[in-house]
Amino acid sequence: MTSRVGLSALLVIIYRRVKMVYDEFSQISRPEYYNKEINIKGIVSGKGEASYYIPQIIAIKCADRTGKCGCDYSESTKVEINKNNPDILLFVDLPSSRFNNVVKQIFKIPCKVFYAESEKMYTIERIFIGQIPGEAKKSTKETHVAYVAYYIGHGIESNTSYTMKGYVTADPITQKGLVLIHLGLKKFIPI
Repeated sequence: MTSRVGLSALLVIIYRRVKMVYDEFSQISRPEYYNKEINIKGIVSGKGEASYYIPQIIAIKCADRTGKCGCDYSESTKVEINKNNPDILLFVDLPSSRFNNVVKQIFKIPCKVFYAESEKMYTIERIFIGQIPGEAKKSTKETHVAYVAYYIGHGIESNTSYTMKGYVTADPITQKGLVLIHLGLKKFIPI
């Protein structure tokens, strides 16, 4: 069991390894940030009502018993979806009846019939992030916009400031811009 002091020291080490150059929050919706890694300071102004469980590791096996398929999945094969892959968002709000279709699309599976089963999951929370009041550069006008974001992990708190690392991408269904956050460290400042 890790002590509270040990955990705090670990967070400090991780914090120091995070790139300390921050992108201007008001600029992250610009096209040059698309699918680029960003580091921002922001406040989580709200969360969705429930977490999503998105597959991280999927076992795939071709159902063709004749051996004529010629695919790489004649034996059960485990594949992983990296948390930095924007295709992870294809599983958000996905009906279970479409699960195999999305797996086929992401991994370019040629099989007509195959079995796919999730073996390990990510927890993803839909959050709304905004600029921390007073954090804007003097040269830019502060505008308070809540961006839709997805946090890969669990336990991020509303009404709390964070330094966040992730990237800007588009919702695969609506093409609305959003931020996929894979690291969020609580800022110890009063808001």
